[in-house]
Amino acid sequence: MLEVFNGRKTDIADNQVRDTKLMADRFSSFSDLVHEMVLDRDFRISSIERPDSTFLVLAPHGGKIERGTSELTRAIARNDLSFYVFEGIRPAQNKDLHITSHRFDEPTALKLAERCAKVIGIHGRKNREDSKTTYLGGLDQQLAKSIERELSKGGFFADSTNREFPAENPNNICNLGSTSSGVQLELPLALRNELLASNEHMVRYASAVRAALFN
Repeated sequence: MLEVFNGRKTDIADNQVRDTKLMADRFSSFSDLVHEMVLDRDFRISSIERPDSTFLVLAPHGGKIERGTSELTRAIARNDLSFYVFEGIRPAQNKDLHITSHRFDEPTALKLAERCAKVIGIHGRKNREDSKTTYLGGLDQQLAKSIERELSKGGFFADSTNREFPAENPNNICNLGSTSSGVQLELPLALRNELLASNEHMVRYASAVRAALFN
């Protein structure tokens, strides 16, 4: 069964099975969010479009929403890839700013995504039973496997076969580049804290992702 959300077709059953965060979201779209939240008071948007960039590196839940994802996005983008970060900057309750990825429709993010071939989404997940592994998803399975290989070479754990965060919904922001396929990275909190605590580890992780992008 399909529903139409902001002009984008969405499979209801697919969303219910694959997006466990949906029910917890306070807002179902960016237009809903801005009715209550204020730019530069509750959230901040930073982006740079680099015309020669094939990739957009994007953190839709940056700042205090999913700690460390903004910093990693910038580390991967460096000075040659387009990047976008939506950051929670509230004193508390930043999780209220979380909009699930297949409903993330902030206009600047959508425009940047359309102008790049591939979107690389950087996300944070809870540690749960696995505090080390980056879960890879998205419709570009070949690129996901390449990132998995490069992260493993860099000494990090990665899994492109996980089914907890498959990111296969065509409306997922990582799949909205011009090729309609991208990659989503879900990093556990412990790993994100490790990267924030060690610039060497941050650079090594970002370099591994870049090696896959430029392979």
